[in-house]
Amino acid sequence: MLNLVKITFMNEKQIKLILEYLAKSKHSSKQIQKAYEGVLNALVDEGLCAKSMFGFKQLSTLLKPNVSDGEEAKKYLQKCFKNIRDKELETQLHEVFNSLMSGNFSKHKHHLKQGIYEFESSLNEVEAKMYVMIKTYIEIFCEALESFMIFDEKKQKSIQDVTNFALNIHEVIMKSIFYKEERVLLEQSLKQLSIVYIGLYYRSYYG
Repeated sequence: MLNLVKITFMNEKQIKLILEYLAKSKHSSKQIQKAYEGVLNALVDEGLCAKSMFGFKQLSTLLKPNVSDGEEAKKYLQKCFKNIRDKELETQLHEVFNSLMSGNFSKHKHHLKQGIYEFESSLNEVEAKMYVMIKTYIEIFCEALESFMIFDEKKQKSIQDVTNFALNIHEVIMKSIFYKEERVLLEQSLKQLSIVYIGLYYRSYYG
């Protein structure tokens, strides 16, 4: 039990640093940076974490040798989450993602059985752009939601608190990474998807 608490604490500390790194990253696009700034500000507003005084260079030094750019930061962030979340949630997240991709890219769903890289390689240019948009939304939304629940160490937040936070983050991401025309196309479907993720994470962390 003590080892589990220690692992959770160490990963929680790293998650905070990585989110701040991504919010200040010079390696990411302005849209992605803005999205992570919004996530970090929302977590601060909830009283779940505080911003450090570290600049980007200091954060880069603190995260070495695990992180050297934005892509590695994202991978390391996922590793920290996986060290904490249970296997059942991991399986459910995988199933929801594959189901979503099968529904949106039905011509290519058989490639999912061969792996995500095979699936991605099968998409044409237009499909690939749509896929990246949806995948980026899911990644940032789930990172924000899982951070909320991990940082709420005493599990004092209600389902309504979680829902309000999630809907706020939904708006933050939509406005940060999508153009107005794209938001019109994706708004409703992604909001419905966000509700599915709220249920999965809440049952896992608060159930």
